[in-house]
Amino acid sequence: AWTPATLSLGYFQRYGDVAQLEADVRDLPVVRRTTGGGAILHDREVTYCIVLDDSIPVARQGPVALYEL
Repeated sequence: AWTPATLSLGYFQRYGDVAQLEADVRDLPVVRRTTGGGAILHDREVTYCIVLDDSIPVARQGPVALYEL
């Protein structure tokens, strides 16, 4: 879960873009995702992540293979 609420920026999004947001959003903690896209507000949700090293064959394939698995 996200505590406190956090803003995640896409890989190519500029940190300076945060300054243009509403005050209640731009004052939140900020992290950067390794994926693209715009800012996402994380609050009252659960986010899952899986980390694999390349000893697992599917980890050497693209993201689609992981989603299919």
